[in-house]
Amino acid sequence: MVSITALSFIATAYAATFTVTVGANGRRSFVPAITDVQVGDIVTFKFAAGGHNVIQSASASSCAAAPGAFFAFPSASSFGSTGSSYNYTVVAPTSGESLFFYCRPHCQGGMIGQLRVKPATKPNQIIEVGREGNTFTPARTRVRLGETVTFYFPAVKHDTVQSDQQFGCLPATQSKGFAFKPTSTDLLAFNYTVVAPGNGASSIFFYCTPHCTANMFGQLDIIDLESTVSVPVATSTTIAVPTPTVPVPATKPVQTIEVGRTGNRFGYVNPSTPVKVKAGDVINFQFFSSTRHNAVQSDKRGSCTESVQVGHFRINPTSTQLSFNYTVMPPANGATSIYFFCGPHCNGGMVGQLDYAL
Repeated sequence: MVSITALSFIATAYAATFTVTVGANGRRSFVPAITDVQVGDIVTFKFAAGGHNVIQSASASSCAAAPGAFFAFPSASSFGSTGSSYNYTVVAPTSGESLFFYCRPHCQGGMIGQLRVKPATKPNQIIEVGREGNTFTPARTRVRLGETVTFYFPAVKHDTVQSDQQFGCLPATQSKGFAFKPTSTDLLAFNYTVVAPGNGASSIFFYCTPHCTANMFGQLDIIDLESTVSVPVATSTTIAVPTPTVPVPATKPVQTIEVGRTGNRFGYVNPSTPVKVKAGDVINFQFFSSTRHNAVQSDKRGSCTESVQVGHFRINPTSTQLSFNYTVMPPANGATSIYFFCGPHCNGGMVGQLDYAL
């Protein structure tokens, strides 16, 4: 859960900063004369020359100070010195969509400026990077195209880099791939606007460079591009199931698979029972770590590539849920087995199999 402190920090940390130069090149003007900003952004008025000031007015044609609360740098009756600067945090106009300002000695000569103000953009999703150790919280999030995702870094020892594949530790090759790295305690939040991956996938994958080998991975599932109906089973974790009608599942799992209890392997609790399943059977995956392992269906025995079939499963445990039930669906293309693997440890041989009883 994101703290109130974090939320308020995100709002201020991601505020954009703009500079308006007062009296640039000896001219009696503001440069730029018009600036597009959002509520909460910071505008720095930088004096390139003395003999000017900045006073808020009520309209674009007014050379009188706005009534009530208004900004004036350095004041309505004094002037800035060369090299001085003043910061203004943008607030919503009391009327209209713009804030206007002028220089008192030179307003009649046209030294007028404008801030066109838009409402602040609020993130649709917030992902905290490293709040609970070397993890993304949440590690998996469902989003829509065009939504804003804020990556918030409580510490500067992490980064967030987009990759082309799940559990990948190499930067994305596509031009729109993102890479966020905080450089100081002054900038710890970054906004990302969701776009479709260039590889035709329905998910965006990312990792932390310093901790990728420690399985610090994250994922954005794009709802607009999903070809399955997803049933949430835990916060930010879903098991995808296809739409066809299936037999009513058994009330009790026919098999429990322990994931990572004795190292990097899948263990079967009932080894004396043949691992044969049929449509509607329930298989329980019991995880012994929320960060080290997962279970992903593949299309071939021993494969470390996620299945391309509609309705395949991909189970990622969380710190609050380590047990998941999977209702068996018929394998695609008449196959006689259901294969799966652990993403972080597949290359080390952590694969599993359920034989499907036709």
